Amino acid sequence: MAAHARGDVTPWDEVLASLQALCAMLLLGVSLLALPRAYARAYRVLSESGSVGWVVVAGMVTAACLRWVLAPKTLATLFIGYRWTEQCIDLYPIPHYGAGAAGAYHALLSVLPHDHLSLMWVNAVIGVLAIPLVAALATRLFEDRTTGAVAAVLLALVPLFVRNDTSDANNVPALLWLMGGLLLLDERTDGGRLEVLLGSVGLLALAWI
Repeated sequence: MAAHARGDVTPWDEVLASLQALCAMLLLGVSLLALPRAYARAYRVLSESGSVGWVVVAGMVTAACLRWVLAPKTLATLFIGYRWTEQCIDLYPIPHYGAGAAGAYHALLSVLPHDHLSLMWVNAVIGVLAIPLVAALATRLFEDRTTGAVAAVLLALVPLFVRNDTSDANNVPALLWLMGGLLLLDERTDGGRLEVLLGSVGLLALAWI
């Protein structure tokens, strides 16, 4: 890494960056257990909502076509995008956006090519995977099946979301973690066990750090 990148860094900054990176890695480990639980919750909610589940599936298929085939992959901001990719590869310095998304990309870049296109493809996949979580949460919050279906369609089709999901924007994984965390929190308030609450806290903390 270029020397000027560390020129104004104090020892305390180094320690703080290491702690943030460690927290991000630990919370990512928690997310590997919590996200499947969130999807299980989404499946139960949507399967009880009649045809809404099929609308969500159709929305996911449409979203995949838009994000994976039709929409171009472009950087959110040209210079910052390349710098952001470098920070995700090295996981240093921790960007001011936070350590959560950077840590997730860092882990995935250990097996994916070290390129900004990898970040865009990760986001394109995550953007599709977020749809059932958003639909299930909307269904629960409004106690209305139609609202859940509309949420799935909007997330799949609104051009702003398509553009965001085909860029290197770090809010894409944050949305996934937020929706998963809130859905587990809803399950906890509905009588879920303590581990559901812990999973919710882990996902919400990952989106926050």
